[in-house]
Amino acid sequence: HALGDCHLQANELAEANEKLLQAELLYAAIGDERGLAHIAGNIGNCCQKQGKFDDARRRYGEALERHLRNGDRRGEAMVLSDLGFLLFQLRMVDQARTRLEESSVLHRNIGHPRGEARALGGVALCLDALGRVEEARSRYEEALRMNRKIGNRPSVAIVLVNQAEFLRNQGLGESARAAAAEAEEIFTAIGDAKGAAHARR
Repeated sequence: HALGDCHLQANELAEANEKLLQAELLYAAIGDERGLAHIAGNIGNCCQKQGKFDDARRRYGEALERHLRNGDRRGEAMVLSDLGFLLFQLRMVDQARTRLEESSVLHRNIGHPRGEARALGGVALCLDALGRVEEARSRYEEALRMNRKIGNRPSVAIVLVNQAEFLRNQGLGESARAAAAEAEEIFTAIGDAKGAAHARR
């Protein structure tokens, strides 16, 4: 399982899929329900990165059902967030917003600010896409505040990039440039050249 996660983090997707499926068989053999719940979510993440979106939705659904049966609220919150971002990618924006809002509330209730901040950033994207400008502005600011507070610099940069696009669309060019410049500075500092290039575009 851990080896599959390492391959997944490195975007070595074929290797990740192989190891995660092997781990799933082992969890099933020993009847480890929590392991099966977590591995289903991880396989969902791998499918999502491979562009296998139907498989990803199926795996996230399986993971969610298992986490609910197991009473694992943190696992449930994490999968809701992953599912929300997938639905946003599939342009199912209102469904995505619902899942991400559920995730943010669950993360808040269990005291996991990193997960809450990630979900709030996704909620902001959804509200932005739905044209709910003031709500989107508030959520971007909230996600940014939370990520700064917990010191999650990569997530600060990601939210800044999305916020910059939002501000440009509102005709606030100077504020947008400031947000993008800060994002580029953070990405450069943490060695993410791809992120820095994205912030500059």
